[in-house]
Amino acid sequence: MIKVHYGDKEKLKAEYISIFNLEDLKSKWDEIRKKFSKAYPKLSGCFPIQIRDLLIMDFESLVGVYEKYTQTISPECAKICGLHKDLESILSYDSYANKIAEFFINHANDMQIHTCHYCDMAYINVYYDGENGKEKRQFDIDHVLDKGRCPLVALSLFNFVFSCQVCNSRIKGQKQVTEVLRPIEKLSPTSEKYDFDNNVTICINPQESNCSTVGFENRMNDYMLNFDTHLDRDYDNVISFFKLKERYDFHKCEALRLLDLKERYTDTKIREMSRMIIGDNNSNVSSNCIGAFYRIKEDIFADDFMQKHHRALGKLHKDIMERN
Repeated sequence: MIKVHYGDKEKLKAEYISIFNLEDLKSKWDEIRKKFSKAYPKLSGCFPIQIRDLLIMDFESLVGVYEKYTQTISPECAKICGLHKDLESILSYDSYANKIAEFFINHANDMQIHTCHYCDMAYINVYYDGENGKEKRQFDIDHVLDKGRCPLVALSLFNFVFSCQVCNSRIKGQKQVTEVLRPIEKLSPTSEKYDFDNNVTICINPQESNCSTVGFENRMNDYMLNFDTHLDRDYDNVISFFKLKERYDFHKCEALRLLDLKERYTDTKIREMSRMIIGDNNSNVSSNCIGAFYRIKEDIFADDFMQKHHRALGKLHKDIMERN
């Protein structure tokens, strides 16, 4: 749901590469490339000359590597394949997990790691553990492309998504997302092509066309929360896979609360309130009146607060305020 923000991508890639001892990996990588490019000619394109290129390969190219590898090496073959084991020996995520986690903790602010990138419902912030004197993460580091099926992608920067445990462990688990989230090169939050925000709208649809939200607490079943994907139906796969519609239905009351506020506090009503506060009943254009108008509106709807402080359900809030 939330596209991963990389900030200064070139600087980030350089810092990420510094985690690894490339000189130590180079000789092992060269040996693997030489050995298996001959044994598996179809995989020759999967082995860049420099291992560093694999670590920072863009997601779309990474998908190409993953698909070629998994189409050539079956799961059965992977269990006994020397290539698979050799790759795991130098591209072991477990060997670098702590360093990778520390890297993302250090970059949590500039990468805007605040809420789950799959659902935007759970906070995944970094917190300070006073007992240990260290910052710790409240998020999972998920591999979009399965490292078990393709060890080549195990340490690739743009294969990592920051998520809550529900999305990563309970829903995604060991499922092969490439079989469900198609086209995966567009549907991963790490992809340049990912644009859930502009192609999907969270909306409330009343069962009756003229249904007012006044007193909605007693008429919750009169409304349906939907994800409008008419601009790009591919995002239906994301919504279905992560069960977003079912999970967001619990938060329908929040959407209805905002709609109720919008119905009761129209711009006209807020202008009247601003004129009363500044004691000018004849002006809508004075700087004082305009300032009061925006202060009152923010106090009621908290749009700026939600976005500035990266509150959960931020997209729901934004969509309801802008498009419903």
